[in-house]
Amino acid sequence: MNEIREIKLPQVPNVLKMKKTSLLILFFVGFIATAVAGNVNELKSSKLINKISQRADKYFIFETNSSDYKVVSTKLNTSKLYKKDSEIELYNLKYENKLVLFSILPAKSKQNWTEVDIERISQNVVNFPSLKQMVEEGFKEFDKSGGYNSLYIKRQDIRLVIKKNNRFFVAENCVTEYFSIIEQLLVFPNLMKNGYINIKSPVLSTKEFESKYKAAYKENSPNTLYLSGTGNTGLRRPLEKPLLFHSENLNLFGYDAYKFWQFTDWPTIDGPNYSRGIDRFIYVPELGIIGGSFDAWFVSTSDDDLYSHYINEELLIPNSINDIQRY
Repeated sequence: MNEIREIKLPQVPNVLKMKKTSLLILFFVGFIATAVAGNVNELKSSKLINKISQRADKYFIFETNSSDYKVVSTKLNTSKLYKKDSEIELYNLKYENKLVLFSILPAKSKQNWTEVDIERISQNVVNFPSLKQMVEEGFKEFDKSGGYNSLYIKRQDIRLVIKKNNRFFVAENCVTEYFSIIEQLLVFPNLMKNGYINIKSPVLSTKEFESKYKAAYKENSPNTLYLSGTGNTGLRRPLEKPLLFHSENLNLFGYDAYKFWQFTDWPTIDGPNYSRGIDRFIYVPELGIIGGSFDAWFVSTSDDDLYSHYINEELLIPNSINDIQRY
């Protein structure tokens, strides 16, 4: 790959200003179509959350020369954003119009990978056809829930395994997320459900969104966790559901890149909210997701810092093009 001059992202996005029509404001106040009552009741129950979180771990071994999919990885240092010297690795597995993101998050031991005896986990190894089926079933169930239940497409029970010098290593902390890539012009930004990356969707920044939300409800949205000690926030169901907003177009390392941010709640009251997955990210069509933020993983960060990260759409990016690797 030719050497490309690095262009750093600004902390505060230069977002295209949307025309403030009364129709658009009313649409955001109402948010999105109401859900079927049965789906709302299902999501209020913790049974589904427990069922998913308690499943036995599965293992996926990615192949560097697979003809079925392409893999691009990125290394991100957390020092600047979270004030902790640790590393996050993003592995993009791309096939057809799907992207599976394996996010390897920092372990307390500072060893993000542990050597594993492949024979001991062989019964729980998932091959690519099985993973592909899991992605299809995940989106099917997610869509059946009316786009409310992101747990079907954000999982903590699939652990990535890599092979180095005939030895196998398993990720200590791995969050797996399914994305569907589409290109469709839309009238309103909030027509995009979570998990659908659409670079042609209208632009909306977190600042614009929070301003509209506060005007409507006289408070910040549940996407803002001001007091981490309270444990959780909730969506205004059935008017609100998890969404994925496109906030900025930019250039990074010579590539056209697109910034996205997730609108969702902090649902877990007595534990970590790792199921939120990646909060904000940079998507490059040729590569995948090459930058992002994981506020739930670093919730010990001060509330003021968490709010600043969110409202200014701050995230981690590679230090250079050399931190991005194609397989």
